[in-house]
Amino acid sequence: MKFYAKDSMSNSKKLKWLWGEGLVTLEYKKGKTKLLLTMNPLQSAIISLFNPVDGAAPQMSFQDIKERLWPGAGSSEAGKNKPAGGASALAGIDYNRLLTAALTPLINPKRPHLLKQTKGTVGKVSPDDEYGVEVVSMNRKKLSFNQVIANEEKKRTDEDQLALQKARAFEVDAAIVRIMKARKVMKWPELQGEAIKQLQSRFAPPIQMLKKRVENLMEREFLERDPNDATTYHYKA
Repeated sequence: MKFYAKDSMSNSKKLKWLWGEGLVTLEYKKGKTKLLLTMNPLQSAIISLFNPVDGAAPQMSFQDIKERLWPGAGSSEAGKNKPAGGASALAGIDYNRLLTAALTPLINPKRPHLLKQTKGTVGKVSPDDEYGVEVVSMNRKKLSFNQVIANEEKKRTDEDQLALQKARAFEVDAAIVRIMKARKVMKWPELQGEAIKQLQSRFAPPIQMLKKRVENLMEREFLERDPNDATTYHYKA
């Protein structure tokens, strides 16, 4: 964790919790009913909050669940909570979105489910909802609930990858422009080698990416290709 601290030498690194990763198998028993439940760790933590207390399963609101899972998360605006300190603050998590994705398959009235809404629009998760236990197995012995949040995590990962590619393209552009501004004229092998050298402390840019960024810079009129030598570039801007 210290490696990711803001005051460390590696403050460009980010620690991200992948809540949709991993599987947990729980066993549900009530009378003669016995079920095996497969879900991700976050969903299992939610379900554990509904274990009977003094023989009765508790009723909990969306905000209650969020506060129990992430103390202090319920007090920030718009559900995009960043409690002071700790790993959660590093991740910058939208807790409402995350909890909604985890709860959705657990309350779906059209499928086997474990919870019911005692307040709110049935089947649609809202921060104003309240929940209670309602185990509906539809005669199944094994139930799986993790797919929805796994899809949500994949969407987040895809978005993060796109943002990373954009950030790296900007860094490559900046490096190439710095080099060409200083050298004015360079052949492609020299430019390629110098760009890789400048960027190697951050990441190793693929050759194809360098070629693509050079083409983009020419379109934006930062560079131009020598009319007599296609492997030579001139700084233009």
